[in-house]
Amino acid sequence: MARPPAKLNREGRPFVEVSIQGQIRRYRVDRLVLKTFVGPGPDGTAPGHRDGQLCNNRVQNLCWQEKGKRTNKGERHGRSKLKDEDIVEIFALHAAGLTQTAIAKQKGVSLSSVSQILSRKTWSHVSIPDHLTEAA
Repeated sequence: MARPPAKLNREGRPFVEVSIQGQIRRYRVDRLVLKTFVGPGPDGTAPGHRDGQLCNNRVQNLCWQEKGKRTNKGERHGRSKLKDEDIVEIFALHAAGLTQTAIAKQKGVSLSSVSQILSRKTWSHVSIPDHLTEAA
């Protein structure tokens, strides 16, 4: 039997919807797996994915982590269109003289995404060689 496509929340985490007395409730799969097989997490913790893949909800991949310790940035985010190497390439293309609009079209992302990347408001965890950041 084929599995239905997973529904993802805005963070890219799979969830299920359960109807209880006519009320629809959403539950994150990672939280359900941990509570079922490990037990409730200590205060101040949230589900963490050891491999950073938010759709890998095998109990061996999950653990309770301090809320501030989760790192699902950049390509580890479930809905990211870009990878770390794309960010370096965006800086290289900009340094070579391409406009932000041209870069956005080439990478299939919005102009504002490229602008935020080049201004280091997003994807700031990716290391960019100094000679490429001077052009931004």
